[in-house]
Amino acid sequence: MSGRSRAIAVYHEGAAYPRLESWARNGDSFLKKLVRKVANFVRYQRNPRSASYMEELARENFPGISEIVIVEPGGHRPKIEWDGLEELVFLWPDPTGIGWKMVEAECLRKRKDGTRVWVLNGRRRRFEFDSPIARKLRRRRLWETSLVFEVLFSILIFTIAPCLWLFDLLRGKR
Repeated sequence: MSGRSRAIAVYHEGAAYPRLESWARNGDSFLKKLVRKVANFVRYQRNPRSASYMEELARENFPGISEIVIVEPGGHRPKIEWDGLEELVFLWPDPTGIGWKMVEAECLRKRKDGTRVWVLNGRRRRFEFDSPIARKLRRRRLWETSLVFEVLFSILIFTIAPCLWLFDLLRGKR
């Protein structure tokens, strides 16, 4: 295959918290159950697309794709023949590629100069993957996996609700 120009797509449904999830996989302790519940919540929010859907989308958007490599959960080393590779397409099943950090690092480290890297996500967005985009996505992934907004909103609700209840009680409304 080497010597010919070609394009390869890589699919991976990564875990939001890979180390924590592998630790919490077995066991019934409160902490392990909590980790599993949070990971399931984040996965539900991501709404990842299936491998078959992403493969169909890839062939539709990149007709020159010669192979689709599927990286199993927990893996981060796609088996790719790098010689003659002109385009590499990351098939993110969610909008921001949560869980792709290791796969991206491995691919970007091993690719040859001149290999263009594209992203096609499960929302049908297609863009070229470069350093500024990678930095922006790192921040977005952090916001999505840290659940900062959810925690702040919960604190706000738990702080305001008793005040509103007390205000209604003092005004005589029940």
